[in-house]
Amino acid sequence: KSRLRELVKTLGHVERDIVQTDILTFALGIAVGIVLGKFTIRLGSVSLGLGMSGGLLASGILIGFLRSLHPTFGRVPPAAAWVVRELGILFFMAGIGLSAGGSIVASLAAVGLPLFLSGVAVTLVPFFVALFFGRYVLRLNMALLLGGITGSMTSTPSLALVTAAAASGVPALGYAGAYAFANVFKALSGTLLMIF
Repeated sequence: KSRLRELVKTLGHVERDIVQTDILTFALGIAVGIVLGKFTIRLGSVSLGLGMSGGLLASGILIGFLRSLHPTFGRVPPAAAWVVRELGILFFMAGIGLSAGGSIVASLAAVGLPLFLSGVAVTLVPFFVALFFGRYVLRLNMALLLGGITGSMTSTPSLALVTAAAASGVPALGYAGAYAFANVFKALSGTLLMIF
């Protein structure tokens, strides 16, 4: 046993098989994410920021990176992480449905099939172009590529599906950078469309 203790001291921290969640790190991560999400930079009349989900994602990536360097904090058992992740996606989808559901029937009745087909085209064409370009021109890893595509579409539910299908956290790496750029370009393009 004494040799084992010496080996542990040499190699580093031993991850204990416990089922407790480090609530303090979890709560601090959420608080830091909210603060990052509220922080905006003004460039003239344009206000740029990560938004709430971008701030929380950045905070999660930062804590994950720090935990990889020093794994003595931030423990969340896989079952607890799964529950939080699934509940978050469910609440997000329910919120979107509740906010859009009231006007969708009236919108479809007023404009009809052209609106629906335009939405399908605007969603699918960029996806397949990015998929083809990333896979065959840039030769990116498929999990990383799909994470980047979901980030460019700012689609958190899609990230959950891709992460579950990949059984890996790799898609989140592609999502993070693309999500930040997509939010900035969305804000700029909206302003440019209003100007022109």
